[in-house]
Amino acid sequence: MLKIEARQWIAIWYRCPQCGAQSAETMVTPWRYRHRPVRECYGYKCDRCALEIVERRWYTTFCIEPGLSFTTIAGTLAAIGPFKLCDIVHRDIRAFRQWYRQRRAEVDEQARQYWEHERQIDAKWVARRKLQEEAEAVARGVWPVKSTPARQADDDFDPFLDSDDLP
Repeated sequence: MLKIEARQWIAIWYRCPQCGAQSAETMVTPWRYRHRPVRECYGYKCDRCALEIVERRWYTTFCIEPGLSFTTIAGTLAAIGPFKLCDIVHRDIRAFRQWYRQRRAEVDEQARQYWEHERQIDAKWVARRKLQEEAEAVARGVWPVKSTPARQADDDFDPFLDSDDLP
């Protein structure tokens, strides 16, 4: 089950003024943003110079992949600079929920059609096997015997489990 929950984040895009290296913090909580230390560049040309902020954007996520990673599935911001944030972008949580219900219905309908098609194929193969078995039985000169309850009881007979010694 997909958990749809709105959460506020801040995405920060950094660039080193000396070497031009870029980095980002993509999922910073508001508390963490206010209490973060100054980011430094550790490049061999820079000698720990402070990174400057190129862009800072607030955004909302609606759905994060649960338990596996912090891969954001849906939110309000696609990317900040060269860094990708959200795969599915909507303006607000209502639009995302509406899109999700519509998409879920489409996928369910596709699955229903697929399984119906599979049932039809299985029914055709069962009928075809039955015809082939009857044709083989006629070719051998043995007429197919219908299964009866007495015949089914005989099919369950196992000579190794039945013993004459037991009372």
